Amino acid sequence: MGPPLRILLILCTAGALAEVQLDPQMATVLRGANATFNCSVDQQWVVMIWLLNGNVVLTVTKDYGILSNDPRFTALNYSTDTLSIWEINILGVKRTDMGEVTCDVQNIQKVNAQLSVQVSGTVHITDINKTATHGELAYFQCSALGWYPAPIISWTEGGSLASADSYNISILPVGQDLFDSTSTLGIVASNSISVTCLAAVPALTTPLASSAFLTVEAQPQYINLTVVIAVTVTVGAVLLLAIIIIIVVCCYCQRKNSTHSRYEDEMRKAQRDRGQGADNLGYSADSRAGAANGQLNDSVASQSASINGLPIPNAVRPHDADSPGNLYAQHSGMKKARYATIV
Repeated sequence: MGPPLRILLILCTAGALAEVQLDPQMATVLRGANATFNCSVDQQWVVMIWLLNGNVVLTVTKDYGILSNDPRFTALNYSTDTLSIWEINILGVKRTDMGEVTCDVQNIQKVNAQLSVQVSGTVHITDINKTATHGELAYFQCSALGWYPAPIISWTEGGSLASADSYNISILPVGQDLFDSTSTLGIVASNSISVTCLAAVPALTTPLASSAFLTVEAQPQYINLTVVIAVTVTVGAVLLLAIIIIIVVCCYCQRKNSTHSRYEDEMRKAQRDRGQGADNLGYSADSRAGAANGQLNDSVASQSASINGLPIPNAVRPHDADSPGNLYAQHSGMKKARYATIV
C-alpha cells in the first residue's frame, strides 16, 4: 500500500478514533529492503518517539521536526490541519531488525507493530540438461539454500504447474536461523520438455526460478534373447544331427567300399590263378615220370585220405595196373590217386 493511500485510510479512521494509530500492524519485508510505518495522532502533541525492539531510533518534535543521527532511519511528514501523520522508513532492513516497532506519542499513547524480515536464498537445479529414453522415469533435483523462513518449493512442466504428488520436499535448518530445502521431481519421459523449480517466501513478489530441459530419445529396439537362444539351440541341434548323419553315412559307405574292394581283390586273384594254372605234382607225362613222382603223390594221397577220414575205393582194374599213363596205382595195399588240373 502506497503512502498516499495509507494516509487517506488513516484520515478516514482518525475521526472515529481519538487515539494514536500505527499502520501497518504487521510488515513483512525481505532482508535488504526498506520497511515503512505510519504513525498518526489527532490531538495536540509535542514529541513522537520511534523505537525498534525497545531501542530509540528516531525522535520527532512538533516544533523542530526530526531529531536523529542514524542514516538508516528517516521520517516524512504527511500531516494535515486536523491530523498529524509521520512516516518512518527503515532502510536496508537487517535480520536483527526483526521484531517490535513502537510509536510512542509522549503523554498521549504508545502503539506497537511487528516487523518480519525474510531472507531470499538461492535456487538451482543440479542437472540442467538431461536425456532419457521414451517411457523412462527421469529425475530432477532442486536445491534452495539459505532461506528464511523455509522456502515454498513448486515445479512446472512445460509451463504448467506440476502435481504435488510428482515431487517431494525436504527441509534442513542451518546456521543463523536459515533453512536449506531440496526437492526431487520425477517425470515420465514422453516428449522433450522444460522443467522449472520455483522457490519463494511471502515477502518475495516473484519466486526465484531455475530451469532445466529434458530430451527424450526413442526407445531402442532390443532383440528378444529368448527367441535368439531358442533359434540358436534349434539350429545347433539340426546341424549336430546332420553332422551325425553324415558321419554315419560316410562310415557305412567306407565299410561297404572296403568289403567290395576285398571281394574284388579276391576275385581278381582267383581269376589270375585260373589263368596261370596250378602245378599238380601228381601229374606226369609218361609212366617214368609218374613212377618218379609216385612217392610224392603217395604222400599227398595219404594226407588227403587221413584228413578226410574216408578210404578211397579201389577202382583200378588189375590189368590196368601196369599200363602206361594210368591215373591210379596200387602200392602196398593203399589206393593212390593222382590229380590233374586241366585248364
